[in-house]
Amino acid sequence: MWYLLLILYAASKQLHSIEEPKLILKNGAGPCDGSIAIFHDNVWGTVGTQKWNRTNEDVICKSLSCGTSKGSEDYYYSSNINNDIDVLMNEVECNGTEKRLWDCKFPGWKATYDKSLKTKKITCSDKIAFKLESVHDCVGPVKYIKTSIINPKVNTSGYLCHTNWGKRQADIVCKNLHCGESKRLLSPGMFSGRDRNAESKTIQCRNDEVNLWQCEPKDDETCTDHVSVMCTGHLNLRLKGKSNVCAGLLEIEDDKGLWNPVCQSKNSTQILSLTPANICKNLGCGTHLSESPITCGNGNVSLECTDRIRTVLLDRNNVESKCFGSVYFNISSGGKYTTEAVCDEGWNTDVGDIVCKELQCGELVSFRSGNPIRNGKHRKVDCQNSETSLWHCLARHYDTSVERKAAYVICSGSVDARLSDGPGRCAGRVEIKYENTWKSVKSSNWKSRNSKVLCNTLKCGSDADVTDLFIQRKSPIMTKELICNKNPPLISKCIGENDKTSTLGGNQMLVCLEHKVMFLMGNSSCSGTVGIAQNSQSYWLSNDTWHHTTATVVCQQMHCGNATKATSVPVDSASAKMSWWTKSYNCSSTEKSLFECEQSNSTGQSMAYVECSGNKTVGLKGGEKCWGKVDVCIQGKCGGVCLDAWDRHRSNILCEELGCGTANYPLYNQTKSNGVFISSIHIPQVGIKLSQSNMVTNDDSYCQDKPAYVFCSASVKAKLHDKRDRCSGNLQLFDQGDWRIVCKEALQEQNVKDIICKELGCGEAEALIPFISSSSVTNEKFVVSQLACEDQNLSLSECKVTTQKLQNIKNQCTPSGLRCSAWNRMFLDKGGGACNGQVLMYENNHIIAVSSDDWTETEAEVLCKSLGCGGYKRHWVPEDPGDINTWWTKTVNCTRTPTATRIWDCDINDVVPGKTPLRVECDDVFDMQKGVCHGTVKLNDMEVCAENWDANNAQIICSGRQCGRSIDYRKTKKSSGKSQLLVSCHGFESSLEQCKTENVTCDEVISVSCTDAVQFNFTEKCGGKMVVSYGEAQKSVCPLKNLEGVAEMLCEEMKCGTPIRIETNTKSKPTSGMPTIKCGKGVQLKSCINTLPCETAFPGELYCSDYVPPKIPWDPTGLIVGLSLTAFALVMIIIFVFLRQRFVTRFKSRFSKRKVSAFESGDYEDVDDIETDRMSGSIEMRDKKQHEMAGDEENGRQSVASSQSYDDVEEERIVTEPLTSGRDGTGSPVPEAGSDAFNEHVTYEVEEDSQECYDDILSETREEVADVHPRPKSVDLQLLDDDYLEPDGLG
Repeated sequence: MWYLLLILYAASKQLHSIEEPKLILKNGAGPCDGSIAIFHDNVWGTVGTQKWNRTNEDVICKSLSCGTSKGSEDYYYSSNINNDIDVLMNEVECNGTEKRLWDCKFPGWKATYDKSLKTKKITCSDKIAFKLESVHDCVGPVKYIKTSIINPKVNTSGYLCHTNWGKRQADIVCKNLHCGESKRLLSPGMFSGRDRNAESKTIQCRNDEVNLWQCEPKDDETCTDHVSVMCTGHLNLRLKGKSNVCAGLLEIEDDKGLWNPVCQSKNSTQILSLTPANICKNLGCGTHLSESPITCGNGNVSLECTDRIRTVLLDRNNVESKCFGSVYFNISSGGKYTTEAVCDEGWNTDVGDIVCKELQCGELVSFRSGNPIRNGKHRKVDCQNSETSLWHCLARHYDTSVERKAAYVICSGSVDARLSDGPGRCAGRVEIKYENTWKSVKSSNWKSRNSKVLCNTLKCGSDADVTDLFIQRKSPIMTKELICNKNPPLISKCIGENDKTSTLGGNQMLVCLEHKVMFLMGNSSCSGTVGIAQNSQSYWLSNDTWHHTTATVVCQQMHCGNATKATSVPVDSASAKMSWWTKSYNCSSTEKSLFECEQSNSTGQSMAYVECSGNKTVGLKGGEKCWGKVDVCIQGKCGGVCLDAWDRHRSNILCEELGCGTANYPLYNQTKSNGVFISSIHIPQVGIKLSQSNMVTNDDSYCQDKPAYVFCSASVKAKLHDKRDRCSGNLQLFDQGDWRIVCKEALQEQNVKDIICKELGCGEAEALIPFISSSSVTNEKFVVSQLACEDQNLSLSECKVTTQKLQNIKNQCTPSGLRCSAWNRMFLDKGGGACNGQVLMYENNHIIAVSSDDWTETEAEVLCKSLGCGGYKRHWVPEDPGDINTWWTKTVNCTRTPTATRIWDCDINDVVPGKTPLRVECDDVFDMQKGVCHGTVKLNDMEVCAENWDANNAQIICSGRQCGRSIDYRKTKKSSGKSQLLVSCHGFESSLEQCKTENVTCDEVISVSCTDAVQFNFTEKCGGKMVVSYGEAQKSVCPLKNLEGVAEMLCEEMKCGTPIRIETNTKSKPTSGMPTIKCGKGVQLKSCINTLPCETAFPGELYCSDYVPPKIPWDPTGLIVGLSLTAFALVMIIIFVFLRQRFVTRFKSRFSKRKVSAFESGDYEDVDDIETDRMSGSIEMRDKKQHEMAGDEENGRQSVASSQSYDDVEEERIVTEPLTSGRDGTGSPVPEAGSDAFNEHVTYEVEEDSQECYDDILSETREEVADVHPRPKSVDLQLLDDDYLEPDGLG
């Protein structure tokens, strides 16, 4: 449905377009002269002359942009009465304001009858002419010129816009200018010389015009691109030469776009009429010295114009480059040299190809924008692919002040490829020469099919597996994408336009099938038979063309100096397993490689043998024999090998050559150092030495700080580090050139520990011990995380060592020490402390004496250092031999190691010692703090860390300080930020000073309590809860149930008699951590304290016979509290009475405002003091009493009262108000009464029995009526026995 609507819409638009009228002048001298023809309703017709006037003609000229009418005449368009030309308009009457003729008044289209066969031929005041504005014929921008016939000096000009332009429009121009048809449509704005102040018009043609001015030209101020035309009548010439486009053979382009010498052209006559100067000028090449016409006397015409023009490429520094760069014209004219840039506008691959071919640089690889330029004179270059020079292409040749960019091309002639840093041209690191720079290619920018193309380009066969190593080398990176589609002949065809987004990864390496490596097979590094390895196969070289010069090339290629002997040897049994090389070489003295020499086929009868003058060695340097930096020496010059081209295979070969086992991998200790001499060593598959292999020397600064290191398995060794002990201490493994901590997790297998101890000559492994070090373990970078030894392994070198970064396994590595069965320690005892006494040895769980034989001041000084006792003071043989009869069967000799810090670093010799004891005194004295039986443990005023502390250590400290035994030890915070001591005891030590110590930093230290710090007490005199203290706050003691003996000891200890009662205080708060007292017979009570848990959480009580109950002293606290409460109650009563009084006052105030009945006299007084302090009755009872006292007669008075009840009436208290009476003896006022008459003679009787209590105060009010009675006689008040008030006479 929508499709049909679109068709209808397009049809309606087409109909509308067809129906649009159009008027032209034809059969005249131009578009502004001729007879009238009009188009309407898809039919051409004419305009009749009936009622014609001059104004009509002015409207026509104006609508055609031809000015005004200069005049007209009748025009008879046919004499045939049957002519089918319709008169579409007639009787037209214009007033001059109309834009078009059909805007004027007329009867209608085809509305009149006219057979006159005539119309008007009009000549307008303006004349229109077209031209192609160029120095060349039949080519250039289309320009119109409008000239006034009336005043020829008045004219305007302009150009046609590119809008609505096509081949038909171009054909009209060429035909009107007698230039044939249009040859090609040129780019908008082509050519120079455009009048920038001229008009611009857009045309709209209907395909039936014969002149472009008939296409309804309209002004267009926004137009910037004007049309240009090249017609077939244009003679396109060029000079075909070499670098100078203004000299060479004169050629012309034919209709088919082919170029031919002018003398062979059909237009040769026209061309030969031109002078060389005109031709040079038309070619933009200046002029020519000759003004004579050219001739074809020699068959061809060659010219050399005065200007010299070359196409050149400039790099980023504006230096002329070869086959890449920004495109310029180098122009030499009149002795002046200028360089004009070619802009990148409209640039395409066809234009770039022309530049590359012109410069003999192969094909275009890529083009882009180049250097920023101003005043570029060659824009929007338009080529046809047949040009031999960019100068022959069309372009805009005019200056512009707008900054633009020059066109930049890269031709295949600037692109090259090679394999670098290999032993030959067919293997190595891939490099592409791009923009005159050799660039490495990353593996991420390389496809497998690229390898085949590159190997073919290098004439190295196809690609092979990369089994060799080459250095990476730092160099510029090829960022353009490399993709070889199919099998292009050149690597330049694989370079894409896009940049590779990622340049990560290593450089691409490549080995081609034709890659060959030479080596020597002999007893030394620079002599032997010549071998050649290719594609994993090894061959021996035949001696067919072997001579001294060829042998010298071989020696020099192998870095072995010159040949001293060149001969042949028969094929031996080892070489017989290899094939011979099918080529023989004949070298001169200029070749650098055997494979560059002249080749011929070989017979393979005998092998070529050479002896060279030089020598090569490969070893390890900087460490020991079996580890260090790989070191190569060639004729006295030594250096390392680049790590890039070194691997485990080469390390294994070197370790085997050195007799050091196999190589340890992976490597962690690749120390940077200078002096890399060799880039790579290339080893054939046969078993030859590294020194006999082909080497590539490193001739620049790359890899100078990245030498290869090798650590052979034989370099692995262990040590147990401890200042005092032998065969016990912190375990460290020497691996990859460094001593490394061993994780406890790596020592779980017994055979691993046994191998370590046996290799150290320490027997078998006994136990893992804590690692004690003054430095932080976290500073270690690498640790040994795994040790795997097979049962048949005899040494650590045969075990697998795994080293890891500590930060990666920090929570999975506990540094460990190891103690072997041959462990022993030398110490001083039986003297003035750990630094003064007899020299003893702990060995095999026994303490033995060390003989004084061969001991000198040197050995004694080393022992003092080993014990941490400072310098040597003296040594001597005591008179008393002591009570130790077992002697150490070795002696110590430190003469070769006088600077040793461990006695075990000296020579230990087996002897039969004498039985003379040895005593040594050192400078330092440990502060043993004897008698200090509780508190933080200190040695020489240094706190001891809680780490590695145990109950055995606590017993040693208490015993050494003569404080009995240890009761308890606990961790506490260190008191200062200075360093602390880490202590490790074995158990045989008599004092803590004899234990191993190390200065460390820790957060928690240890506090110990010994039995001599214990004190006992009761909470009461000779009884109560038992408490004990040992240097800190008192603690309750566990109950002494079933411990009567302990109770007796306690009462006796406290001098309180004998125990009379043992209890458990279950009323007190449960307590945890209470010590227990348990004693055997004859044991001091202090030694009975221990920290065993109690059976109950309640403390024990003991009462001895001398127990004195505590006196209860008078305590005024109760009295003070009672008085305070009483005072508080009185204050509250006063406050209550005060508040109640205020309430009563407010109540009476509200009651007085009530509406009451008027008395007879009309006067009344407020009732005052009617209510008692205690509401004992209601208002109703009061009124009733009044009525009874007044009698039964009503006196006509009425009263209104309100009755309320209260819930706070006190029952204990009765208050009577004063009673008053009137003059008549009644309680009623009389007319003569004054203001107090209302209260006079009124008596209230309140009976306690009649009182009622009310729970609530009634919220409602009610009106009470008071009975009025005759006034009774006066009654006196009397107080009855029961304290009731009663009126007199009522008895």
